[in-house]
Amino acid sequence: MKRRLLQIESIPQSSWGVSLANLLPKEDWDKIRKKVLKGAGYRCEYCGAVDRTLHCHEAWEFKYSEQRLVRFDCVCELCHDSIHYFGTTQRYKNKLSYIEKVMKHIEEVNGITRKQLLAYIETRKEVNRKRAKKTYKITVGKWVLAWK
Repeated sequence: MKRRLLQIESIPQSSWGVSLANLLPKEDWDKIRKKVLKGAGYRCEYCGAVDRTLHCHEAWEFKYSEQRLVRFDCVCELCHDSIHYFGTTQRYKNKLSYIEKVMKHIEEVNGITRKQLLAYIETRKEVNRKRAKKTYKITVGKWVLAWK
């Protein structure tokens, strides 16, 4: 199985908490989540972990003023916290050892150095600044219905 590279998502504050997991009835979301995890063989699609808690991650694309759901990924908790790096640093601001663990995980999964990671984080911060100036319309394609 080809693994994906971890990409830190730049979610504008206006879109925080906007997810199918929060918008759908729990039983509908659980059906989607279970299909995604099963489809990935209960293995993280980023690091390959099978021994960590797995999550169903919603990958969104931001173009113009549209926030569009593009796919679901099976991710371990550590990869999920890596993808949501900026939120993770806020949630764990008093637990620097966990933030360090997340940073090392990104470096390991992506095969990059700390210097490269820090430069990458700065580019994502710039994307955050640009996206913060907009409000996004949520678009979920009909393909999502096939997951229910």
